[in-house]
Amino acid sequence: NLWAAFGGPIRINLVENMIKVFTENERPTVMIIVERKQFRCHALVLQVISKFFRDCMMEKSHIYHLPSSMVTARSFVALYRWALEPIHCMTTTYLLQVLRTAQFFDCPEIVSNCWLAIEESAPNPECTVSLYQRAQEMKLNLEDHLLGKFSMVFLQFVASQEFRQLNVSQLKRLLDLNTLWVNSEMEVYFAAAYWLSIEWPSRRRFAEKLVDSIQFDQMPILFLSSIIRATEGPPVLAYLAHLTELTAAVRKAMDGVNVAANKFQGRGKENARHWIYDQRADHHHVATCSRAQFVNWEEFANYMKWLQSAGPKHWRTMVPIYETRVRCCPP
Repeated sequence: NLWAAFGGPIRINLVENMIKVFTENERPTVMIIVERKQFRCHALVLQVISKFFRDCMMEKSHIYHLPSSMVTARSFVALYRWALEPIHCMTTTYLLQVLRTAQFFDCPEIVSNCWLAIEESAPNPECTVSLYQRAQEMKLNLEDHLLGKFSMVFLQFVASQEFRQLNVSQLKRLLDLNTLWVNSEMEVYFAAAYWLSIEWPSRRRFAEKLVDSIQFDQMPILFLSSIIRATEGPPVLAYLAHLTELTAAVRKAMDGVNVAANKFQGRGKENARHWIYDQRADHHHVATCSRAQFVNWEEFANYMKWLQSAGPKHWRTMVPIYETRVRCCPP
């Protein structure tokens, strides 16, 4: 008001003018070349969002060539425009490209926003698996954020190519989840053995670490007694049968078996796995079934083979083992 009272010239809003200069890309200061495409940008915008560019000595008319193996032209544009205008919609592939670019240029705020978008883009297991597969193709590490979402499709994931490629730390984190959808702990044990068998014997050194993730006290007594015999199946089962840590855990579980129906069926502990029944699995049983429960390696392997062609939504047909209207065996 005082400025206007003295008849001074109209004041210029420097912030608005600066934003206009950036959004309309007036008088850009640097040139970025990626995938043989040239982008004239403002160094100040890049330095605000990226530690990589803040550490560069960016002077007027500088030209920067970016590696196309890590940065696409489209994702670079999205990264640059992110600081200037909102992005309301993008495909999964586009989102992952922006994430990789933001990680490469050390843009923590954009990385954080990408993770939030990834969480929202995987509301169900099918989307999670699809997102994980796409990330694998792009050599992006999303395991820490997505592994916990594989619980409902655990058995289908075990049957996938991506499961084979997990490292031992990723696999252990997965097997440690109490939310895994399985019919019995035997399937978790066979999943670990299956992963070990993929590159046997080079993966033998990981056996002890994985055995620690198996809840032997949740296994039927019939299966516990068969583990340490291992008369059939691949060499990995015979090796595990003689592993000191495994035999000790099995004997401890057998000593703790209650004299009740649970000794035949397992699943006696609270806060254990999420027990489910799949009518397409011959070895699956519901909670009310009185049949002594057992699964051999061949049955498990055949089920894994069938799951490979079952379709991404097969998990929706699985039901809790306590579902009273479901029967698995003749009375």
